[in-house]
Amino acid sequence: MARLSLNPSAKEFVPPGKGFQESWQSPFHQKVTEASLADVFKDSGKIVDCRVCGDPNSAMRFAFIEFADERAVQQAIKLNGAKLGKYPIRVMPSKTAIVPVNTSFLPRTQKELECCARTVYVANIDKRVDREDVRQFFETLCGPVKKIRLLSDYNKVSSIAFVEFAGFDSARKALDCSGALLGMLPIRVTPSKAPVRDEY
Repeated sequence: MARLSLNPSAKEFVPPGKGFQESWQSPFHQKVTEASLADVFKDSGKIVDCRVCGDPNSAMRFAFIEFADERAVQQAIKLNGAKLGKYPIRVMPSKTAIVPVNTSFLPRTQKELECCARTVYVANIDKRVDREDVRQFFETLCGPVKKIRLLSDYNKVSSIAFVEFAGFDSARKALDCSGALLGMLPIRVTPSKAPVRDEY
């Protein structure tokens, strides 16, 4: 099984994945949906998941697409430079894997959908790290944090967190923090499909 890692020094901590990141910049693409984007890449191979990220009201957005096998990834990368509407897209191997989501956690309103675009899911957090440590880490490297939900299970060796940023650019910067040490463990950061809610 192929591995796609952000940090070569932390390969063993990056979840296995077969995907790529695709990004674009164009007012046209504000209306692109996950379904329509998946349709563009369907001939590359079987698509497992597709996630569009970033501010839905901004010209700068990006997406993650996961395929069933490595061959499909290589076919998809060949679409680098192809036009989506009037503008070319940039396709590259992904630095993160897409994490499955419980459908009951998905956004229920347009406001929650916009919050998701500013939220990241963080895994493999050292249990000695508290909420304020998480806030300080991400605010120092990425920008102001609006909400944090830090979750821990007695049976798990590490914690997870949902971190909502004040700005979309900060959330995108946070994705580049995969592999960075928070406490004594290298964290994994992926786009969140769930907003930060009090009732989790």
